[in-house]
Amino acid sequence: MKPLWTRQEDELLAKSYRTDGATSLAEQLNRTRSAISSRARRLGLARTNRWSESEDEYLHEIAETLPVDWLLKHWQTKAKREGWPRRQKHSIVRRLLDLGYSARPDATYISALPLATVLGVRHYTICRWISRGQLKSTQSCERGNHRIHYRDFAAFLLANGNVINCFSEEGRAWAMATLADWTNLKKRHCQ
Repeated sequence: MKPLWTRQEDELLAKSYRTDGATSLAEQLNRTRSAISSRARRLGLARTNRWSESEDEYLHEIAETLPVDWLLKHWQTKAKREGWPRRQKHSIVRRLLDLGYSARPDATYISALPLATVLGVRHYTICRWISRGQLKSTQSCERGNHRIHYRDFAAFLLANGNVINCFSEEGRAWAMATLADWTNLKKRHCQ
């Protein structure tokens, strides 16, 4: 028979469930995570899974810069400081994918949405270039997000020089720097 819930356990759940989460409370109360979640739902304590604008902004800053396990540690530290809800690893990975990022850091690729943001153009513009075959990309199997290698973006700029006029001022500067980096790299490898 399952142990009954005590009033003290219910009080701890009411006080800490929204901030600490089921995993932490499961360890404290020596119960399963599932039992904690189920009891919280019965007590009307279920957390909302909505992401705040400030959480998304922080994810944009740190996305694809660190392995997910390290990113999770940074996230939990920032969340505690900012008063955000604790998030589990799978929740952060899912949100990264929803925002158009990969869950793995890779300095040689950029996803279509972050590229559009950096250039100051709409996401659909990047997708249109890809669908027309002007911009080469690979499609990640998890969510169908396009990943563009920086050398392919540099080749796109060389072949379609006039598109730079539709970028924002910062986007033009970033595009020119990317083009210069890849041109210099190519020269070094050819020598």
